[in-house]
This record gives sequence, C-alpha cells and structure tokens, in this order.
Amino acid sequence: MEKYRWPPYIPEMGDLVKDYIDQGKPLSIPDESGIIHELECDFAKLHHRKYALAVSSGTMALYSAFFALGLSEEDEVICTAFSYHATAAPLLHFGVKIVFCDVEPDTGNIDTAQIEQLITPKTRAIVTNDQWGHPCDKDTACVMWKIVLMLISRSTRVGMSALLETLPAGACRGESFFPAARAVSF
Repeated sequence: MEKYRWPPYIPEMGDLVKDYIDQGKPLSIPDESGIIHELECDFAKLHHRKYALAVSSGTMALYSAFFALGLSEEDEVICTAFSYHATAAPLLHFGVKIVFCDVEPDTGNIDTAQIEQLITPKTRAIVTNDQWGHPCDKDTACVMWKIVLMLISRSTRVGMSALLETLPAGACRGESFFPAARAVSF
C-alpha cells in the first residue's frame, strides 16, 4: 500500500500540460481567456461566488483579499496572534492598525470569545485561520463579522445591513480564502 503523498502524483498530468502548451493554448491573457481563467470561473462557480482569482501563493491571496476590501491607514483589522507571519504581513502594506486577538490554548485558533471586545468603528476585517487543521469557531466569527458589517454600514451610510439578512449559511464573510488552491473568491 502506497503511503499518502503530497502533492498528489497524477502520471497523466505532465502529458496533459505538455499537450496544452504544445497546442499553443494560452495560460492566461488579458482578454480573460485561457486555462487559468477557466480555473477561476470554475472555482468561483463551485463556491457560489461571482469572482475568483488564482494567485501565486497564500500570502498573495490574502493581499488580494485585503486590496479588494479597500483598506486604508484609518482602518483596523483583527488578526489571530498565532499564525504564520504572512497572515498579517500583507496588512503592513496598507498601513492599517493590526489588532491581534489571542488564541485558544487547546487549538491555537483565534479565540472568538475575545473578538467582540476588539471591534471598534474602525474595524474593517477579521482574519482567522484553522491552525493545524483545527477549524476555528466560524459560527461565532461570522456573528462578529456581521457586527463589523453593521458598523461599516453605519459609518458609511451604505445599506449593507440588508445584505446580512440574505447571506446563505457559511457565506457571512465578504471573501473566502482557500490556501490549498491558492485562490481567493469574492
């Protein structure tokens, strides 16, 4: 019996990629054609999102998500205090105030019980992660995210609170980040 192997090895994959390139097909070009664009469209559809963006790394996926939020120096982002440095590092480019939230001692995940006390009218995002494969308390994190959306709605006088009532289960966040696929979907 073969041991689990990462990344998965698919013998035909090399031939498929070679055939694709030998046929002169584009990987991705500005007019939104090519295999990368096809992947992005399929990924967005799979996750019931309007857009998906394939990027080179998990750090770039986070950077792209933060960029899409339109973060500025006046904003705050709540971030887990225990993670790979690249979880918070992209936020430095935007000059936001990073507010670190402590973690649960048993999982290493963000302590969602502490998030609410860190939310201010300047909070624009909450960054969580699933440390070592332990899923964080997404239900509580989503409730906190709805509070943030209501604060943004009040501060910008945009009717975002109406959006809250129509969000499907599991879709409370404005973005989703899938590090294994290195893609961001919006």
